[in-house]
Amino acid sequence: MRLRYGMAAACGFALVAVAAGPAPAGTVVSETTSTPFDGVTIVERIEESPNNRIYVAFVALCTDFVHMAATAPPTGRATPGAWASAQGLQLASNGDFYTSGSPPLVYGDAVGAGIPWPFDQTGNSQGSAWYYHHYGWIAFGPDWVEFNHTEQTKTADADTFGITLGWRPTEVTEDKPAGTIALVSGFPELVIEGQTYTCSSPTASDCFPDRTDMRDRHPRTAMGLTEDRQTFILAVVDGRDEPSSYGMYGAELAALMADLGAWEAFNLDGGGSSALWLEGQSYLNQPTDGSARSVANHWGAFAGAASGQPQSPSNCFVPGGCFPTPLVGGEGEPFRDMPAGSYAHDEAIALLDHDITNGCRPDPPLFCPSCTITRSQIATFLVRAEGIEPDPPGTPTFDDVPPSDSLYPYVEAAHAAGIITGCSQTSFCPGDDVSRADLAAYCQRARQWPLETPDSATFNDVASDHPSYQEIEAIAARCIDDGCGDGAYCPDAPASRGLAARFITRAYQLNGPVPCDPGSGGGGSGGSGGTTTSGTGGAPNSPGLTGSDGGCGCRATPAAHQRLAGLAGIALTVLLIARLRRRGRAARR
Repeated sequence: MRLRYGMAAACGFALVAVAAGPAPAGTVVSETTSTPFDGVTIVERIEESPNNRIYVAFVALCTDFVHMAATAPPTGRATPGAWASAQGLQLASNGDFYTSGSPPLVYGDAVGAGIPWPFDQTGNSQGSAWYYHHYGWIAFGPDWVEFNHTEQTKTADADTFGITLGWRPTEVTEDKPAGTIALVSGFPELVIEGQTYTCSSPTASDCFPDRTDMRDRHPRTAMGLTEDRQTFILAVVDGRDEPSSYGMYGAELAALMADLGAWEAFNLDGGGSSALWLEGQSYLNQPTDGSARSVANHWGAFAGAASGQPQSPSNCFVPGGCFPTPLVGGEGEPFRDMPAGSYAHDEAIALLDHDITNGCRPDPPLFCPSCTITRSQIATFLVRAEGIEPDPPGTPTFDDVPPSDSLYPYVEAAHAAGIITGCSQTSFCPGDDVSRADLAAYCQRARQWPLETPDSATFNDVASDHPSYQEIEAIAARCIDDGCGDGAYCPDAPASRGLAARFITRAYQLNGPVPCDPGSGGGGSGGSGGTTTSGTGGAPNSPGLTGSDGGCGCRATPAAHQRLAGLAGIALTVLLIARLRRRGRAARR
């Protein structure tokens, strides 16, 4: 039984032994572990039969000062060490495959420093090339991590692996998430949603049909993610140095990545390009050219306070944050980002069942429960909940919501019904966030409940002179919400789509009457759950209940993600250990 480093790094605990996944290609002779920087764990492994030298970097994405980086659009090539030194990075490796020429062109797509590479420097411009659209990728953005399956996985192997997660899991697309900071492509895919790619023989003709050089031993580089997306893995295998290190077949590399704890993994450029560089130690492996090769793009990581980067980590993904992606456990659910038992799960389904919303995205169906709800969205929800048939005027009331806007009928209906007024005489501000105080006021107006003025305030942060005091008391009296915790309401905090679903479901008794005992907490909305993220959530595609609420491009704020991490940390740890122990669902090719 070996140490599964990815789990330990992700959860921030000491290394612990868990049941091993697929066996490595050779017999492990020795492993040496070090932590040169907070958030970066280095493992040097020696195997025999066949002999190989393996170097692995585990990057704990939720550690202070950790920030992932990739190469910005370059005019020339650079060694990983030269690029990393120029950027002030502590860790670097080679990246995607590339073609010779200036400026360099990579086989897949690429983003660095938040800048997408020009179209003609990516494989997307090479329609006649053998590698066109074969790539998958791993990408990082503000408080999110995403991956994209390869073309082979999405098409020929889709049924074999039963893919359900990742970026547009059923669509081969050149699109990528808005706000991407760093993205590196690679192929073929080695570990696919926890399933290790295996072959009847590593040299068989049907083994990795999208890349024939996987059937030979070579130096290799691979990238991977743990299931909770909180640990990034870079692995380099030396080769062409017999008898010390033979290199690996692709099938052996897949087994290695699974053994290291990767739940998703991709092959990167290898051969003489394979290199893993660490500040203060130079190259950990032995590049086959005798020195590091200049390559087109790279992965890198800032780590430790000495990096000079902000303390709050950039790419710490916590399930439930505002990022529109399916989540583990959401398979078969009406909304794939809302596993059974998650916050506002039943309420979101109630909105779907009552034709109030189809969610924020149609394929796969998502609800974006932690994205902040916007003024135009809540107008639409409440008009539909009220059963109002929109009859918009020919001349728009607001300059910023023209008739061409898909939400125009609902904004006009909400305004005419006195539910939501404009933000000025001529503007509605449709994309502005809705606060918790706003949500209370809109709900009270829609239901036409009398304003409440109790002898003493229900919440310690909403005094009687607060502009929304009476509306907040009105919803408290009906147990629509019991605040954000510790006797507070948090009136200025942004309201999430999940919280809006809770409000509307309770206000309209979509799941039956709400037992109400004001002040007891029995009718509460779950405290901070679903109320602590910010951003925008997009808009429905058409006035009817078709399509979705649009592309939710928002992200959880750092404070929100910290609160979510605090609530979910232990559960995530238990889940990850359990998943790792169940690993071994190898799909055979």
